[in-house]
Amino acid sequence: MFYALMNNCITWQFIENHRDDDIRRLALQGCPQHDVDFSFALQQIAGRQKIKNKLPLLYAHSQICYPNSLALEQCSSQETAHYKAKLAQGTTLLDLTAGFGIDAMAFSSQIQQVIAVERQAELCVILQHNAAILQLNNIKVVNADATDFLASCEPADTIYLDPARRNAQGRKVADLMQCEPNILHIRQLLLKKCRKRVIIKLSPMIDLKATSRQLPEVSEIYVVAMHNECKEILFIINNYEISENQHINNEPIITAIDLAMPQKMPFRYCWKEEASASLQLSDGVADYLYEPHAALMKAGAYKLLTVHYRIGALHRNTHLYTSSYPIVNFPGHCYQVKSVLPFNKNDLKNLHKTVPCANVAVRNFPLSAEALKKCLKIRDGSNIFLFGVTLQNEKRVVILCERI
Repeated sequence: MFYALMNNCITWQFIENHRDDDIRRLALQGCPQHDVDFSFALQQIAGRQKIKNKLPLLYAHSQICYPNSLALEQCSSQETAHYKAKLAQGTTLLDLTAGFGIDAMAFSSQIQQVIAVERQAELCVILQHNAAILQLNNIKVVNADATDFLASCEPADTIYLDPARRNAQGRKVADLMQCEPNILHIRQLLLKKCRKRVIIKLSPMIDLKATSRQLPEVSEIYVVAMHNECKEILFIINNYEISENQHINNEPIITAIDLAMPQKMPFRYCWKEEASASLQLSDGVADYLYEPHAALMKAGAYKLLTVHYRIGALHRNTHLYTSSYPIVNFPGHCYQVKSVLPFNKNDLKNLHKTVPCANVAVRNFPLSAEALKKCLKIRDGSNIFLFGVTLQNEKRVVILCERI
C-alpha cells in the first residue's frame, strides 16, 4: 500500500504545489481532489519542511520520501552522518539499524558495499526509494531484525549500529541494557562478524566512563557536537591490533569535536592524562575569556585544557578559562573581557542602562541564567555576553565581554 502511494503521480504533484504551505492550515482546509492521498501528502510536506536545515541535500530533491516524525527526529543530521562515514574502514559495511537511512547513505559515499538492515518494512521501502532517487546503487536494503540478521550474515569490514533509545512507553533511555538491540547481549557476535571495526552511536546523555566499563573492548570514543550542542557519542571497537596512539594505557582515546567549528582542532586525550594533570587556577579574570564547546564539556578534560593552552581556570568547578593574550585555536568560544563587576546590587543596579540587551549565561553560580537576566533587567540579544561566575577565591562576579 505504501509503495503504491509513493508512485502516485497526482499525489506527488499536490505535494510539490503545496511544499511550502503552513501544514496546520493545509490540514484544516482539506483536499478537494479525490485522487490525492491527503494523509500521505501531509506527511511528505511536513517531513520535507522539518528536514530543511537538518538534511539540505535531501531537501534539494523533490521526490525524496519521508517517514513519520519520530523517525525524522531520531535520524542523524547531514553533518554528523558524513563525519561518521569517515570513521568507517574497509570495503563492506553493515548498518544494523538503518531507520530512515541517513547514515547508510553517508556510508555509501565512502564504502563500496553497504547492507542496510531495518525491521520496519515501511522504512525499508522508503530507503530503497530514496537510494534509487539519489542513485546510490551500492546500498542493499534488508527488512529483518538486527540480531537475527547478524547471527546468519557474512562478516563485514565495518559494523555500525544506532540502537533505539526509547522504552516500551516511548520514553528516552540511555542505559545500554535498555537499548534495542541490547549491545551487551550481542557484543561477542559483533566482534565475530566484524573484520575491522564496530561503530556504536549512543545518546549524549550516557556516562562515558560507566559505559566504557560495560564495553571494555572500546578503544576510541568520539564526542560530537554541532553549534555548541552535544549531538552524539560514538564508541569504536577496533577488531585488530591497534597502535599506541589509538589506545594509551589500556584506556580509550577520547576525541571531542564541534563540527560547526572546522577551524578548531579536535581535542584528544585519555582519562589518565586528565587525572594526572595539574589544574592551573587564575588569580582573577584577565583580558580574554574561554568557554569550551559542548563536546569538551561532555568529555570533561577540564584540567588538561589549562596545561595544553597555558590558560588559567577561574575556579575548579566553573569551567571557564582566562588568559592575558588571545588563543585563536581554543576549542570553543573566545571572548574579549570589557569589565568585571562584583555581584552586588550597588555595582549592578544601573547596568541595564548601558547594556539593555545581552546574552546571559552562568557557570557555578547561585542563580540560573534566566534569574540573573531578570535581576539585571536585561533583555536577550546583541553581541554582548554576560557570565555570572564564581572565582577561585569564591567571590561571585559578572563578566561583561564580547565574542571574538
